[in-house]
Amino acid sequence: MPRLDANWIKKQLGVTANTCTITTRSISHGTDEYRLETVTTVNYTNITCQVQILTEEDDSVKQGDDKAEDMIFYFASDQESKLANGNNITFDSKVYRIYDVKKFDRISTTYVIECRTRKI
Repeated sequence: MPRLDANWIKKQLGVTANTCTITTRSISHGTDEYRLETVTTVNYTNITCQVQILTEEDDSVKQGDDKAEDMIFYFASDQESKLANGNNITFDSKVYRIYDVKKFDRISTTYVIECRTRKI
């Protein structure tokens, strides 16, 4: 799969970007004998992003690493604290779970964050 140019993505985030909702999830366990799991979520709305929908033609789909219709989301570096494996992204009324987060093209204090996701 050809990697998108980080400088192009940065420009697009300010021009023709999409918006999504990021839902952070934290899990805690009770301290009694039942050790019940509690999931706490926080929604961040109207987050600017660029989106790439994977197709059968993408190398990662052909190799079996990803599935067609999995999504790659690109964010500006100021969203880093919200982007972690296991968190959710809602885009176009569909929910995707983040399974891989990468920073690339770091230039001083700004960079692009790539989140690979699967529809849940």
